Amino acid sequence: MPRLLEHRLLKPSRCDAGGMRLDAPQGEAMDSHPKKTRSRPISRRSRSAIAEVKHINLALQGGGAHGAFTWGVLDRLLEEPRIEVEGVSATSSGAMNAVAMAHGLTIGGREGAREALENCWQRVARTARLFRPLQSSPSDGLIQNHGRENSSAHLLFEVVSRFLSPYQLNPFNYNPLRQLLGRVVDFERLRHRSAIKLFLSATNVRTGKVKVFTDREITADCVLASACLPFLYQAVEVDGALLGRRLHG
Repeated sequence: MPRLLEHRLLKPSRCDAGGMRLDAPQGEAMDSHPKKTRSRPISRRSRSAIAEVKHINLALQGGGAHGAFTWGVLDRLLEEPRIEVEGVSATSSGAMNAVAMAHGLTIGGREGAREALENCWQRVARTARLFRPLQSSPSDGLIQNHGRENSSAHLLFEVVSRFLSPYQLNPFNYNPLRQLLGRVVDFERLRHRSAIKLFLSATNVRTGKVKVFTDREITADCVLASACLPFLYQAVEVDGALLGRRLHG
């Protein structure tokens, strides 16, 4: 083998700080979704950087689908060893994410939190099938009306909910989230020793003032009050006060 060719074969590739090859051919395609690989041994330089863990506090919003999006963000944060969550302030669907993550962190660390969040939202998806009549119908698809907010069933429900209160529309006060939370979160253990600080907010329906629950007093009712939709569910009584969720803010 000629020396020049041998030198080119043995010459290591130059990489930048992120590990990307600098001498790769310009026409070489890059995979935008690389497959997961095994973690490589950490160099001495990287160890000192990872040792500097950044402690953060999170504020989690509500809003239905925003909660599912937040699940993905939390899952990524829990993968990052350089970030450690100290506390969470949350409301509505954000409160569900907060208690699920806190429960998982308490019983199984980061992996336990990721599993708890996935379990929570998988159950939410299965429960949502009960409300399939409110989703788009085949006739809506024929007229290119794919938005749920414009479906005939959803619009009818919106009109009815404006004239009937939750005490008339839902007289038995059925809330599927109560059973779901009971299967996902151990609230007694969470109150005894939570891995992170929790602050969940709900609104007193009589005074309009905000009530904040800490991790030492959180129950399933506190989460249900924070996530209570005023047009769909009855206000939740906690310690003698009727609590729910504000429409805005």
